[in-house]
Amino acid sequence: MPKPRLFLLDGHSLAFRAFYALPLLSSSSGRYTNAVHGFAMMLTRLLEDHQPDYIAVAFDKGLPTERLKLYADYKGTRQKTPTEMSEQIPYIKQVLEAYRIPILEKAGHEADDIIGTLATRAAAAGLETMIVTGDRDVLQLVAPTVTVLLTRRGITDMDVYDQAAVEARYELAPHQLVDLKALMGDTSDNIPGIPGIGEKTGIRLLKKAGSLEALLAHPEAYATKKTLERLRTYRDQAWLSYELATIVCDLELDLTIPDLKRQPADYQQLAAVYQEYELKSLLERLPVEITAPDSAQATLPVGEWRLVADEADFALLAKMLQEAEQPVAIAVNSEEKPICLALAPAGGPTFVLTDITPDLAKLLSDPSLQLVGHDLKSMAVALAAMGIELPAPAGDTMLAAYLLDPSQNNYDLARLLEDHIGYNLAVAEEDGLNHLAAACSAVRPLLTALEAKLVEADLDYLYRHIELPLSGVLAGMEKQGVYVDSDTLTSMQADLEQRLVTIMDEIYQAAGREFNINSPKQLSQVLFEELRLPVIKKTKTGYSTDAEVLEALADEHVVVNKILQYRQLAKLKSTYLDGLLQVIDPRDQKVHTTYHQTVTTTGRLSSSEPNLQNIPVRLEEGRQIRKAFAPSAGATYILTADYSQIELRILAHLSQDPILIKAFRQDEDIHARTAAEVFGVDLAAVTPDMRSRAKAVNFGIVYGISDYGLSRDLKITRAEAKAYIERYFQRYAGVRNYIDSVIEQARRDGYVTTLLQRRRYLPNINSRNYNLRSFAERTAVNTPIQGSAADQIKLAMVNIDRRLREEGFASKMILQVHDELIFEVYESELASLVSLVREEMEKAIELLVPLRVDIKVGTNWYNVKPYK
Repeated sequence: MPKPRLFLLDGHSLAFRAFYALPLLSSSSGRYTNAVHGFAMMLTRLLEDHQPDYIAVAFDKGLPTERLKLYADYKGTRQKTPTEMSEQIPYIKQVLEAYRIPILEKAGHEADDIIGTLATRAAAAGLETMIVTGDRDVLQLVAPTVTVLLTRRGITDMDVYDQAAVEARYELAPHQLVDLKALMGDTSDNIPGIPGIGEKTGIRLLKKAGSLEALLAHPEAYATKKTLERLRTYRDQAWLSYELATIVCDLELDLTIPDLKRQPADYQQLAAVYQEYELKSLLERLPVEITAPDSAQATLPVGEWRLVADEADFALLAKMLQEAEQPVAIAVNSEEKPICLALAPAGGPTFVLTDITPDLAKLLSDPSLQLVGHDLKSMAVALAAMGIELPAPAGDTMLAAYLLDPSQNNYDLARLLEDHIGYNLAVAEEDGLNHLAAACSAVRPLLTALEAKLVEADLDYLYRHIELPLSGVLAGMEKQGVYVDSDTLTSMQADLEQRLVTIMDEIYQAAGREFNINSPKQLSQVLFEELRLPVIKKTKTGYSTDAEVLEALADEHVVVNKILQYRQLAKLKSTYLDGLLQVIDPRDQKVHTTYHQTVTTTGRLSSSEPNLQNIPVRLEEGRQIRKAFAPSAGATYILTADYSQIELRILAHLSQDPILIKAFRQDEDIHARTAAEVFGVDLAAVTPDMRSRAKAVNFGIVYGISDYGLSRDLKITRAEAKAYIERYFQRYAGVRNYIDSVIEQARRDGYVTTLLQRRRYLPNINSRNYNLRSFAERTAVNTPIQGSAADQIKLAMVNIDRRLREEGFASKMILQVHDELIFEVYESELASLVSLVREEMEKAIELLVPLRVDIKVGTNWYNVKPYK
């Protein structure tokens, strides 16, 4: 009968492997996730493939103080762990906690010492031990009951080391590897060893002497004259190195071997972790169906409601709406057909209507009617299709809740009722009208509670003057839509199909045969077995052919660039050309996107179905898709108005840095100015390369970039990147002071605000955990900048829309793409619209530096040119 198996994982080692194996991924909230993603992938596969009986993960805890007492420079040459990596360790521990896998740490000692101790105890308990790590140091622990799984590339490719494998590789027994390291040293851990003795010499000496003790006792018996001198000179250093390299196997630990017995995972908790960090592929692999927690049992009294069944009922409703002195609550079941709606005037019953009539449309389109509800924008768009034009919203519980806490995943009405006023909207699902009436009658008390909190938090201006009116603006833009010429897209589609055929032929010619380019298995066979290109990364099923691998191989063979080009064009065709053609409304030949006000934590808008904020522009083929976006019938031009360097201008305002302010007031090229400051040259001497690097620094500072992140972006060393950042802060002292002050303020208040008082709460800003605190600090710096930019363009949109209506313009605002607004313009209105848009965008919020708006005009979105 096989022995039970204990798996011991080196947490930090595997986390590093995962971090460097995957691109620098991040969630929509900005948290880096590549290490936690890779670690969880590795852990999932290990559990599936090996089914361990016992398991634990060991982590380093602080500095290895016991070894530092021996040698102060131990590991002294190692670079500081990138913040992008270290902040993910707590996320990895959350995954392990959900798997109910013990986590072990020991102050003053390294993970290797914990692993050595547990492996020793496991042997005594009759268990076999499998150590999973990327660190060869643990090979000294290999024994009849101990095997090491050593990760090589990434997180899936492992070498198995038992005693025979160690002896085959080193010609030494596992326990002799400590002696070997004592002789040759270790540059990664800064273990000195004996200068001039490398691996080959060390192995030769130990094969003769048998041990370090025997070798140092009689070095003349085993060494040549030159080596003999080194052994005698550095004898003490060798023994020091031996102590540093020896893994401790007798630590006192809180957990015993029985405590490491594998437990069933808490898949609900694991799903919550994967959802929080947006690890979708891992979420889909969970072996159980994830269910929502039970809701509370208390129910919300529905109150009196009546179905509008005849003219008398409608007349009563009309009378109450016309006499209403307080806003009327509205709810719509827009997800069902036919559409039903409920109206709840203050002091009366809730009316439910199942028939949309012209009289109802007239009643609800009265501009004097004040309506409150939950997500009024969606209601306005749904009812517009039924001929009802709702007046400007008077209150919206979804927007109010979002401003109070922008970090929530959703703003479901039922959850808000329970959280804010203690109600639970638990109404029988089969009675849809009853549920609709209950939702409608619940809106007003919820809104009262939320709006009181908005006033208390100084968010009332943002709510009433920006978010509420903007929801009406966005509803109008969604209804208006954007004209898309399907013939242009179809022509591009055909051209791209032909190009793909041509590239396929070129790939086949370069490869020497035909194969399925979209098959990773066939592609890897061609690249790595037939063309013998160097293997970069392996997967469970073979050689990896992902984009990162292909880009690394781009200079190795002409076929690789062809394949990259094929993939880019294939994605362009499927995602954008094919995708856009499928969502053009045949009734008006337009695309009607949906804007979201309550998704981002910074206040920026997002777009979906389709996402028109993400039309590709890096490839010329992607930019040409914009040729299909043209004015509606009657209009002549597309006009784009784009804020110039809005976030850097806001940084200048917030930091009050004199150099930044002067540069913007004198209309200098801000990236060239930064290059001149950072590189210490005259403005005229700045080269394109210097400007490009300074641009990365400028925007990196806004997003709290580290020397590691900047080094990756610019493909330079971390030392160079660190020097750039340090010189930036030396010259722009105001920016340094701003960063320090905003972090201090966040620590004091627990949140940061934009120029218009939009809040973002930072619960981890005072955390003792360095990684959580660092992420919160970066967020504290960036949110006032990015959030103020979002407020700026939102306010401009509200003011522009109001003036377009008041001044009778036929031209329409049809798109918002982050810092850019797009309009369709009638020829006779062009000059006046340019003036209006520039004025409202540049004066939306007054800053210490001038705002600049770049305006372009053309007959479609692609061919717009600067307006003179």
